[in-house]
Amino acid sequence: MRDITKYIGKDSDTEKLTDFYADFEDYTTGIKEIDDIESGDMVGWVWDNKRYFGIIRDSGSGKDALFDLRDVKILE
Repeated sequence: MRDITKYIGKDSDTEKLTDFYADFEDYTTGIKEIDDIESGDMVGWVWDNKRYFGIIRDSGSGKDALFDLRDVKILE
């Protein structure tokens, strides 16, 4: 499982696990920082000192560096 912590964002301050997303684009250069992530890959990250994992899903046309995170679980 790949750690993508530095690319994780959250849409709101709610506790819903469906609000996470991953954005791999460096907006200063316009370059996608990770090219080998594909929709369906299992990934892990840390948010507020809690470890999470989920399935990454393409949220755009396939060219974007923005992904939704689905089936998110907290590792206890």
